[in-house]
Amino acid sequence: MTSAIDKEIDVMIRDLAVEPNGCYIRKDFTNILKSILLKSKIEGWTAFVYGSSAHGLATKQDTTDICITNIYYTTKRQQQEPDDMTNEEEFDRIPDTNDVVNVETLAHRLSTVLRKNYYDVFVFPLAPIPFLTVKEKYSSIQFNISVDNTLDIERSNLITEYLALDNRVKPFLFALRRFVKRKEINNEKNGYPSSYVYIMMGLYFLMFVQEPPVIPCLHAKQENTPCRYPVCRSRTKETVQGFGVSYHDCANIDRVNEIDEPAEEGCCTTGNAYGTLWISKNTKSVGDLVMELFRWFSYSTTILEPKSIHSHEAPVRRPEWEGHVMVFVDVFEPKFNIGASCTATGAKIINKEFVNAYIMLKKNPSFDKVLQAPDTVLKPISIKLDNYTRGRKSSK
Repeated sequence: MTSAIDKEIDVMIRDLAVEPNGCYIRKDFTNILKSILLKSKIEGWTAFVYGSSAHGLATKQDTTDICITNIYYTTKRQQQEPDDMTNEEEFDRIPDTNDVVNVETLAHRLSTVLRKNYYDVFVFPLAPIPFLTVKEKYSSIQFNISVDNTLDIERSNLITEYLALDNRVKPFLFALRRFVKRKEINNEKNGYPSSYVYIMMGLYFLMFVQEPPVIPCLHAKQENTPCRYPVCRSRTKETVQGFGVSYHDCANIDRVNEIDEPAEEGCCTTGNAYGTLWISKNTKSVGDLVMELFRWFSYSTTILEPKSIHSHEAPVRRPEWEGHVMVFVDVFEPKFNIGASCTATGAKIINKEFVNAYIMLKKNPSFDKVLQAPDTVLKPISIKLDNYTRGRKSSK
């Protein structure tokens, strides 16, 4: 029955994927940006694409996120141990972002050149993470540019690592991301978690809710057979902005039906030249996993129980999270709750949307019909007002 869902998700990915011309415009803009930084004599600074455009879950309508940062960021992360560099050396090699580059000075330097190349530039210096938006005039393709937002680059790299583990992960997360966007339950300003939080929830589901798990936790130690890959990232002391960013990047997965002699469930086997083999006995289709995910989200406790991608055990609530309805600990910043934007009203609406979707899928396993179904969940016009409207918020 769920084979129809698999086919629909495959078609959806093809239809929504970034088209060749869009890929060209995005690549061309990134190269223009790098060239401008080079010609502006901002020594050592370059552009990194991160977010959905980097890890492959983007659609043709999505904004491309770009981080301007110093090239020594990658040198320091990949080659330097934290104890090997003194504070004085670090200061000499990595300029102070506030003095050298910030969104306002960046916008001033970029505006003249970009507007000649048919781009419009808008600055948002008071946002929690200041950024500027650049729009290509003819295609309406949009770029958000931040400065020194290097932890988000690392978060994108981690998601990319998980997507590469199993060919079911990308369509599974793509379907989840598409659903929450279609139902408009991924806007932090309206009291919901961000799309990034849903991606983390989806990975958590594949690791700790599925039995047997679909993918391993790249932060967990494999107690039965430890990682033996000599250059695994988990063996380093990599830090970015003062936070540890180490995890296993050596895992390769073999499905149990693809090998002759499966090893013990959920453990690493002997490491080889390309990494450490991890055996997955989970053979469910993408459609099966999506059905079970929607059932899991239909439980009211799914949103309310604290979670971390590091372990199936619930993290202890920190004092600074008092009053937070949803707690999902950031993968690198242990004091950062990425689910803090979710309100009590938002959590109830999320639960109702997934309940309705799961009921529909049980009656008729069609993901397309779930996406196209009219909204029947009461949603607030404003999170601050006790005032509801049926369906999506009014555009007035």
